[in-house]
Formats: sequence, C-alpha cells, structure tokens
Amino acid sequence: MDILFLDDNPVRLKMFRSAVPSAKMVTTASECIEALKEKWDWVFLDHDIGGEIYASANRADTGMEVVRHIFDNRPEIGHIVVHSHNVPAAKLMVSLLEDAQYDVTKSPFSFKSHEIIAEEYIG
Repeated sequence: MDILFLDDNPVRLKMFRSAVPSAKMVTTASECIEALKEKWDWVFLDHDIGGEIYASANRADTGMEVVRHIFDNRPEIGHIVVHSHNVPAAKLMVSLLEDAQYDVTKSPFSFKSHEIIAEEYIG
C-alpha cells in the first residue's frame, strides 16, 4: 500500500512512522506536490507546515497549496485524510477535496486516531 504523509512536526512524523513504517514522509508543500506525480492509496495532509500555527490558507507553503494542486491536476489518490488542527483551514481543505470528488476524511492528528486508521484501513 502506498502512503504519503505531509507534516513538519517531528513528534507526529515519529508517531506516524511507528504506526506505518512504509509511509513516505514529506515536510513541505513542494515535496508533497512532487510526490503526487505518483499514485497513492492514502495521502495524509496537515495544513500548518514550516513551523507556523494557524497559517493563512492563501499561502503557498501550506497544505492548502497541496489541495489546490490536487484540485487542479487530479492525481490518482485512493483516500485523503486531512489531519490539521487548524479547524478553518481543514474545513476548507476538505470542502475543496470533496468538490473534486475525492474520498476525504477530516481527522485531527492524534496517536490514537492514526493508529486506528493504520490498523483498520491500511493494514
């Protein structure tokens, strides 16, 4: 199973890596966009990256930029999980992804929620 995980928080990266060792980890919007040239079964997206908290969704260095790229280019993705704690930005990300007809879930990151996702869905 091909899994892409966008986040810049070292603790989250370590926690997700322990639950899903095979996942490809990226820490910037540009790295994620580059990785989306490949097919992914699962893509996990944070919004606030680059050390920012509650960053504007208009910025190009956020998970929202990845969502705009997905909306415009329609890469092959089985399921998307938006795991940002930035509630307004996460809602906007989910809305745009749903408009693009992607299978998307909003689930703020917690070890428990991602452990459940890893066990129940990813295997």
